[in-house]
Amino acid sequence: MVRGRRCPVIALLVAGVAGIAVVPPSAAGAATITACVKSKTGDVRIRSGAAAKKKCDKGWKRVRWSSTGPAGKQGVPGISGTAGAPGAQGPAGPASVVKDATGATVGQFMGLIPEGVPFYAVVRDGGFYYYLGSGQVYPLGSPDWKTIDCSGTAYFKGFSNFSAASLALLVSGPFRTIYRTTSAAGVFGPVSAWKGHGTTEAVVATQMYRRNTTTGVCETDGSPFTGDIAPLDPVAAPPDFVGPLTVS
Repeated sequence: MVRGRRCPVIALLVAGVAGIAVVPPSAAGAATITACVKSKTGDVRIRSGAAAKKKCDKGWKRVRWSSTGPAGKQGVPGISGTAGAPGAQGPAGPASVVKDATGATVGQFMGLIPEGVPFYAVVRDGGFYYYLGSGQVYPLGSPDWKTIDCSGTAYFKGFSNFSAASLALLVSGPFRTIYRTTSAAGVFGPVSAWKGHGTTEAVVATQMYRRNTTTGVCETDGSPFTGDIAPLDPVAAPPDFVGPLTVS
């Protein structure tokens, strides 16, 4: 038991509990401080252990308070700080790849088109191709030729709403034209591939020719065409793979 005259620190403690009702014994605990305060002089005796459970002497009043005190009111929110500078660009994560049933890499995965059967869009050897889930290269159609036997330079024929600049942009980069015959039974023929080099040519009333998608025979492609065409260069054809294809 500690005894002494009132000092500034103890006076503050007493002032703090003066407006608080005496804490009942059931609310006391390990974080509760017990003291006896002399009513006339303000002397304080701090009690601990077994002495904290005993009554104060006559003329003294027992008071208790929590060592942590009650929670204060929520303060006023502070002013928002200014936005920090953008951080440095992080390194690119590993690219997903499409693989076949044997584990061979088909190419970098670019997207999946689930229409009836899945089409895997991949980039391999710098070109953009579509693969069926069965592992076969999917043809997008025959290119065009100016010759009646589909020989010589192949062309990609523009669309009616395409400008020459739009056509040049379309056939540049990884764009590839893929052709292969497809029989009525769904059997694919050999693959042929071409790429553009960003140039176009304007033609007027020129008859264009293309290969039939089933028989491979060279035939007229509609009526004489007026518009822009883009010359194509042959490239190595992408191979077929063993399905089913997966992304990893």
